[in-house]
Amino acid sequence: NSSIRKVTFAPNSKLHTIGSRAFYSARGLESIVLPDTVRNINNKAFYYCNNLQFVDGTENIENIGSSAFERTEALENINIESVKILSENSFYDSGLTSVVIPDGITIIPENCFYDCPLTYIYIPDSVVTIKKQGFAHFNTVNFSTTLEGCQGVKNLEVSAFAKSGITSISLPSIEYLEDGSSNPISGVFYYCEKLKTIEFGG
Repeated sequence: NSSIRKVTFAPNSKLHTIGSRAFYSARGLESIVLPDTVRNINNKAFYYCNNLQFVDGTENIENIGSSAFERTEALENINIESVKILSENSFYDSGLTSVVIPDGITIIPENCFYDCPLTYIYIPDSVVTIKKQGFAHFNTVNFSTTLEGCQGVKNLEVSAFAKSGITSISLPSIEYLEDGSSNPISGVFYYCEKLKTIEFGG
């Protein structure tokens, strides 16, 4: 429905889940205030809500499904501090400019933050694996990205940061770089034109 602009819920709402495709392609939707009882945002719940700018009440969200916020190009910020599970394509082609991955997350799924214009990324020690194209871009970006953390990352799959704007990365715990081309480094960091420093552990 392209006519919906704003969604709110009653103060006594007991809603715990935003179901799959609940607001699928609601292109007119600009803001939604979720009740603090919501714990799950299911697959494609806000898929292609390309004018969605404001999502409040996400402080207690624990699970974000596949493609839940895919193609939400106007969404620059969202609080995911309590999230325990991210999924493939959760924020694919969204407008996020910064992301702080919550402590306790162990895997960044495939395409989770693909083509997001992120200028700041924090990855806690709990993250062990970044899957294929987790933070990649479709085209080489013209902005720089500050990347902090990554101290517990052991596995980086092919194109994990491909064409991103990261300028440096420290990987003291790394055990596996997936070979996606002639060598693992160019596979994982394919066309990272702003990347100047890679520090591996001993």
